[in-house]
Amino acid sequence: MPMDTGKLTGHLAALGAYTIFGLNIVFCKDIANSEAVSPVVLFTFRALGASALFWLLSLLMPREKVEKGDLPKIALAGFFGLFLTQMAFLLAIPMATAIDTAILSTLGPVFTMFFAYIFLKEPITGKKAGGVALSLAGVIFLILNSVHAGGASTSKPLGIILLLVNSLTFALYLGKFRPLIAKYSVVTFMKWAFLFCLLLALPFSAKGLVETDYAAIPVNVRWEIGYLVFFATFVAYFLIPVGQKHLRPTLVSMYSYLQPIIAAVVSIWAGLDTLTWQKCLATVLIVGGVILVSRSRAAAQTAPDAKGKAVPVPETPRKRIEVVAAIIRKGDRIFATQRGYGDWKDWWEFPGGKMEPGETREAALVREIREELSADIRIDSFLRTVEWDYPAFHLTLHCFMCSLEGEALHLNEHEAARWLSADELSSVRWLPADEDLLPLIEKELQPGL
Repeated sequence: MPMDTGKLTGHLAALGAYTIFGLNIVFCKDIANSEAVSPVVLFTFRALGASALFWLLSLLMPREKVEKGDLPKIALAGFFGLFLTQMAFLLAIPMATAIDTAILSTLGPVFTMFFAYIFLKEPITGKKAGGVALSLAGVIFLILNSVHAGGASTSKPLGIILLLVNSLTFALYLGKFRPLIAKYSVVTFMKWAFLFCLLLALPFSAKGLVETDYAAIPVNVRWEIGYLVFFATFVAYFLIPVGQKHLRPTLVSMYSYLQPIIAAVVSIWAGLDTLTWQKCLATVLIVGGVILVSRSRAAAQTAPDAKGKAVPVPETPRKRIEVVAAIIRKGDRIFATQRGYGDWKDWWEFPGGKMEPGETREAALVREIREELSADIRIDSFLRTVEWDYPAFHLTLHCFMCSLEGEALHLNEHEAARWLSADELSSVRWLPADEDLLPLIEKELQPGL
């Protein structure tokens, strides 16, 4: 069965982020060894650069309002997932050997698995635990059979503690805050999270920012800091929430096990290490563990309810509902309706409804639009079928691009409606299954299509 678009997006996002993180470990060690910039100043560079980039990017997107009650939650998420995680790592780098740094980083998925169990009620199945253990064994086997250079000659106790804090806080971020992250766009969430982190860091870094001798920073270290700010902060932390929206926390964290593989590849490419059967075997174990976790019982997932709270998806077979939806287009805009009833009241959706026994998708769609909008439509093309797990049922949503046969529209069931351009699609709160269609609809609305 082919992987759905959402999960594929999540896997690619997690892969991209942790590939960036893998290279980042090498650069962070080089920056630390240069002693040109203190860890707290380096973190402030990251927070300042990411804040500026996410806020600038938000100016190019539809404005998204954040509920006042969620701002403290976003600040807390930023504190654990950005501030504590990054500060602990940057402070630990000069105080820990390369091999200890690599080994302790492998605890992240283990911690995440337990936090996801505590906060999101994601069960620890045998397959999931086995996958984590398989990858963990592969990572440790790879570390013990690779060349390690840089960092301290011996690890200090404080360095070990800071690396544990790094793994624990990022695992807590992945396991605790997934529902909050899913509630807002990546740009909106991250612009506020990094802004809070910047404000938190400035009192500690103000003196260092003034006293740093910027002219004395070597050119190669400047490029490495640039990579750290743009790729390892802005790009990677854009991709991580994308992965969190589509994948379970434990599976996202499992991609951290690719970092030693990346480090080994870089070392081999640079002539500092050689390709051996041990490294090939370790790679097979790591990737096999990731695949095993990705195929652990799907019923163990959680799904957000109408209030954004994570609700466990039942393990027993759930009710299956098959519906059709019309993406009605007029010029460069599409028609969206706001629900006026039920648990999902005030959320937005594309008009349509349930199919009746023996009814074709097309016939059901024409009937539903007549009932809901007192309008006739022309079905232009099939867009996509979305499979989505809600807390109480599984939804199969067949979506079609359509046009109006006339101009009259009457809201018989919905409380409001809007014609939205591509830039306005994110200005309303969509039902989760409908929101999954937005990237395709944006392409449909591009000029010339």
